[in-house]
Amino acid sequence: MKMGLLVILVILTSACNMIQEEPRIDASSLENATASLQHMKASLSSDELVKFDEALQAVAGQSMGMAFLQAMGGASEQDIGAQLFEPLDGKTAIEVINEGNRILAERNQREREQARQEVAELEAKMSQSEAARSQLARFEVTRSRFYKRDRKYSGAQPIIELSVRNNTKHAISRAYFQGVLDHME
Repeated sequence: MKMGLLVILVILTSACNMIQEEPRIDASSLENATASLQHMKASLSSDELVKFDEALQAVAGQSMGMAFLQAMGGASEQDIGAQLFEPLDGKTAIEVINEGNRILAERNQREREQARQEVAELEAKMSQSEAARSQLARFEVTRSRFYKRDRKYSGAQPIIELSVRNNTKHAISRAYFQGVLDHME
């Protein structure tokens, strides 16, 4: 009986040793991170490699802020590289892809929310513009006249006279007009 248990234990131990563990990223140094990434990429299919590279860019993009601050503080290239790979330390390719997908999903959600806010702001401005346009329609020019008046030293001076009626409920102190004058002799 003891011999049978010993044989089973030896078989299980050797079977466990035969199972290869998935490659993991070692971010203890820039060199180790680069080497472990190359080893990991070599074990991926072409489809997985595309997803993995996209995920790496997303994760690295998120950690770039801290690396940039370290660079501004005079940190070494090694420290900056380690900062970039720190969020990936100990992760497998699938875990990196999942993390990249999570980051991209959060980014997309923020972008959608920002777009919704911008659309709401534009719709509010359109509504205000339409309300202002309806108020402007109540402000009417009742009479307009153009003529030239002779001045002693400066010659003819063009004059435009306008009479307006304010049918709005707001007092108006100034009005600005824009117009086109057809050719006059």
